[in-house]
Amino acid sequence: MVINETLRMYPPILRFDRVTAAPYELDGYHLPSGMARTVGHECVSAKCIAFFERFSLSEKARHHPLQFLPFGDGPRNCIGMRFALQEVKIAIVNALRTVAIERCEKTEVPVKLTKSPSLGPQNGIWIRVAKR
Repeated sequence: MVINETLRMYPPILRFDRVTAAPYELDGYHLPSGMARTVGHECVSAKCIAFFERFSLSEKARHHPLQFLPFGDGPRNCIGMRFALQEVKIAIVNALRTVAIERCEKTEVPVKLTKSPSLGPQNGIWIRVAKR
């Protein structure tokens, strides 16, 4: 749940591009076939009020599967999605087995984010690491 919540709030890529396969009407706007469009992750998932216990098994069944798209969806979703998720899990487990991590005073709270295509902290995240 921690990894999914982090990806929901701070997706690695802020938007994804798609082309409409067929004409579509969306809230009174006509989208012709072949029209390129950009969808921001925040529009679908980041601060959506539909999420309460966001990734508990009972709540997950209530949400549309496309409300959570950190790696995109469909035939052009991220080819490295499963590898990236497994890599993050292994890194967290290995790190927390051997060290204790604390936030340093130099880290800004709340964190200010960059305004670039990939999301990241503007002034870094400073931590203190000690052996367990």
